[in-house]
Amino acid sequence: MTRITAIIGVVSAAFGFASASLAQPDLEVIADFEGTNPIAGNQTTHQSIVTAIDDVPPGGGRVAVKTVVDSAAPQYFGSGFSFTPRDLSKAAEVRFWIKTDIRSSFNLQIHSDGGVSVLPFQPEPGKWEQITAPISSFAKPSWTKGNAADWKRIIKWQVTAHGSGPYDGKYIILDQLVCSDQTTAPAKRIAPALSPRPNARDEAPNVLFILTDDLGWRDLGCYGSDFYQTPNIDHLAAQGMRFTDAYAAATVCSPTRAAILTGKTPARLHITDFLSGIIFPHVALQTPDWKRHQLPLEEFTLGELMQQAGYETFFFGKWHLGGEEYFPDKQGFDHTMGVARWGWPGTYFYPWPQARGLTGKKGDYLTDRLTDEVISSLQRKHDRPFFTFLSYFTPHRPTMGKEEDIKKYEAKLRPEHIQRNPTNAAMIHSLDENVGRLMKSLDKLKIAEDTLVIFASDNGGNHYADVPQKTSNSPLRDGKGAAYEGAYRVPLIVRWPGSIKAGTETAEPVNSIDFFPTLQALTEQERTPDIDGINLLPLLLKQQPLGREALHWHYHHGGASPHGVIRKGRYRLVEHFDGTPAELYDIEDDLGEAVNLINTEPEVAEQLLAELRGWRKKVGAQMPTINPNYDPDRVHESLFYHQWLEQQQDRQ
Repeated sequence: MTRITAIIGVVSAAFGFASASLAQPDLEVIADFEGTNPIAGNQTTHQSIVTAIDDVPPGGGRVAVKTVVDSAAPQYFGSGFSFTPRDLSKAAEVRFWIKTDIRSSFNLQIHSDGGVSVLPFQPEPGKWEQITAPISSFAKPSWTKGNAADWKRIIKWQVTAHGSGPYDGKYIILDQLVCSDQTTAPAKRIAPALSPRPNARDEAPNVLFILTDDLGWRDLGCYGSDFYQTPNIDHLAAQGMRFTDAYAAATVCSPTRAAILTGKTPARLHITDFLSGIIFPHVALQTPDWKRHQLPLEEFTLGELMQQAGYETFFFGKWHLGGEEYFPDKQGFDHTMGVARWGWPGTYFYPWPQARGLTGKKGDYLTDRLTDEVISSLQRKHDRPFFTFLSYFTPHRPTMGKEEDIKKYEAKLRPEHIQRNPTNAAMIHSLDENVGRLMKSLDKLKIAEDTLVIFASDNGGNHYADVPQKTSNSPLRDGKGAAYEGAYRVPLIVRWPGSIKAGTETAEPVNSIDFFPTLQALTEQERTPDIDGINLLPLLLKQQPLGREALHWHYHHGGASPHGVIRKGRYRLVEHFDGTPAELYDIEDDLGEAVNLINTEPEVAEQLLAELRGWRKKVGAQMPTINPNYDPDRVHESLFYHQWLEQQQDRQ
C-alpha cells in the first residue's frame, strides 16, 4: 500500500467542513468525517448550514459533510481551518471527492507561515467527482506578495468558490481528502474553462475603471464646457450618476493614483507628490523624506483585491508609481500593456518611448492605440469577471492632437470662450471618441448591463502651461498643483445599467480614496484595516447620504505653497505651512474662493484648523521643516529629483 501522510481532517470551500478524529500518521485519510463530531471546528466566510449526511462517493465512508450557503454570497464563498504546523514536505499528491450544484471556479489553498500555494480546479456540477492533483500543480497565486507555501510547516487549508456567483442556497458536499507521498494519476479537472452562464446578470459585475490624466472639472460638456465637445462622455453621464463634488486625493498625479489603488490617503502613505518629485533647494521649508520612488509592494492594492475576489485583472497605460520591479504586474494585475513609469508619454504619436510593449505605426495616436488594446481584451473569452484599469495619459502634456481636430476647434473658437486652446480641445475630443468606442464595444458584446464603469481624473486641469493656456477650470480657482478647488475637484461619472439610476446627479463630497472600499464592498470582502475611504454603494445604488464628516488633504512640497486643506460641509479651509495666514471659504456661496472669511468667521476657522491638525496626527502625516538654505531671491529655482541627485554626486 502506498504510504499516506495524514493531517488534521479539515478543508473548507464554499462550504465549511471540519475535522474528523485525528488520523494516525500511517493512515491514508486526511479528512474522512467519520468521527463523533464530523463538522466540529469549521469556519466559513458567510453564514451557512453544515451537516453530516449519508450521500457518499463510491468507496467512501459512512458520512460526508454538506454545506448549504445560508446568506447573501454574490461573489465568492470560502472558509478555512488552521491547525498546528505540520510537515507535508514529502507529500506528492492531494486528492479528494466533491459534489456540488455550483458551477464556478474553485481554489484549494495551502497556507504556511508567510506563504500560500493554490490549486485551481473546476468540478462538474451535480455528481460526485474525485479531484486528483500532484503537489507540482500548486503555485503561488499572483494576488499574494508573500512566498509560496512552505510544505514543511503547513498551518491551514482553505478552499474558495469564486467568480460566478451568487452562491445563495447552493451546496457543497466533500469527502475523503487524502495526501500521498506518490502520484497515482495525472491531475484531473485542474482549472478547465467555464462556458458562459445562461444568465450573465447572475455573475459578478465586470469593472471598467477609466482614469484620465489632468482632466479638469470643467473639461467636459456635462460639466459646463462650451468649447470642448464630449458627446460620448456626456451620454455616459446621462446613463449613470454624475458627481458635482468629487475630489482627487491630491493636487498632482502619483499620490492620487496610490490612493485609488490602496484606499489610503496620500498623507498616510507618505506618497504626496508626483514620483520622483522636484527639488526646490532654496524655498523656506524643507520637504521631509517621503516615499518618492515607488508604491511599496507591501501595500495591498486594488488589483490584488479584485484578484482575491476571482477577477481577471488588466492594466493599460500610465502607472507612475515606480520602476519595472514595482510595475502593475507586481501589484495584482494579470495582464498589462503600454505601462509607463513616468508621468508623461513623451509624445502622443508613434513611437511612444514610455509606453512599454505598445506597438504601432507612423501616425498612430496613443489614446487610440490604448483603446484598441482594451477592446481586444474585452473581446477575448472570459471565464470569470474582469477588472480593467485603463489609465489614459490624456490630456497630460505634451499638448498634441490630431491635425484635423485642431483645425475644427480653431474654427470654433470665439472671443467669449474661456477655454481657448484648440490643441487641448483636440486631445479631449480624442478622449471622448475613445470612451465612445469602449461603450459601443460593451454594447456589441452584450455586457454593458453587467459592467460597472467608473470615469475619473487624477487631479484638476493644468491651468499654468502652454500658450494659449492649456485649460481653464473656471469658475473654480486655479488648477493642478495649487491649493484651491481647481486643483482638487474633478469630474466623476459612474454607470451600471439596471443598478445605478440613470440621469442622477449628486453633490455628496467623495474622494479617490473611496474607490477601494467601494469595490471591496461590491465583492463582499471584509474592510481592510487602515484604509481611509468609505463605501459609495449606498449612494450609488440607493441614493442614500454617506454621512461623511469632512475631507482632508495634505501637500508639503514646494511646487505650490505647502498646505493642508479641510472641507466640511459648505466650508473649505486652507492652512499654509510657511506662515501665510490661513484661508476660509464658503464654497456653496463662493465656488471661486474669492472672499476669504478667516477674519469674519474666526470660530469656524479655529474649529476646522483644529480638526485638520488632529487628522494629520491620526494618519501620521509628515511635515516640512525650516530650510537652512533658504534664499528669498532663489525660491523659484528647481530641479527634477534625478537632476538634483546627479548634482549632489558631482559635488562629492
